Amino acid sequence: MFNPKTAKLADLKSKDINKNILKKLAKVAKDEKSAVPFFCKHNFKFSDGVEGPLLAAGKIKKYKAEYKKLKTADEFSGLVYVQMSDKGIPTTVFMPAIGKLHTKDSILNKAMKAMFTSAWAGYKVGAEIDEKAAEAAEDAAEALADVEVSEDEATSEAAPTAETKEAPASADAPATAAAPKKGAEKLKSDVEALEALLEAMKGNQDAAKHSEMDAEFKKLVSGIKGDKKQ
Repeated sequence: MFNPKTAKLADLKSKDINKNILKKLAKVAKDEKSAVPFFCKHNFKFSDGVEGPLLAAGKIKKYKAEYKKLKTADEFSGLVYVQMSDKGIPTTVFMPAIGKLHTKDSILNKAMKAMFTSAWAGYKVGAEIDEKAAEAAEDAAEALADVEVSEDEATSEAAPTAETKEAPASADAPATAAAPKKGAEKLKSDVEALEALLEAMKGNQDAAKHSEMDAEFKKLVSGIKGDKKQ
């Protein structure tokens, strides 16, 4: 299974979430034919008291009894795959079957940004599908082996968490060879995020979202300029 690995959704803790789920999906779910089941809720209440977005996909058949009854604008489920552009820019494609979260673009957009880096937060909503069509893909997904993500992939593109954010360097700390490497990885990640954002801005028709994208653009450019000076 790609994400997560608990017996019940109700048992999930915020730390159980795999930030690399989309990178894993991109290796096996590349089009409509290979799409896998998913469940997404923007305000999921984890068992450790944290409330936040959740995207579970792949071998999630055992959660079906829990999420099938959730059909509000707070969540949706169906099939999902990751579409790669010629330039290697990923776009998560949701094919909804249950729920209405896909009709709340601003909320889903915010949830994707909270879960993933800008480079992997891009998405689009495909055609709605029948519940039976989604169910037909369940067994195929259950047979999939888990996919590994290399350390380089995880470091350069995984969304940072409170536990993994780098602490400020101490004035007394000795310089190491790892510092330049981390700087290069961050620059690479920022450039990829900028490319993905520019691609998304080209097709955007929403004025409010454009303003949000413009702010993100300026932030990324500022960060890239800062990295080059180092």
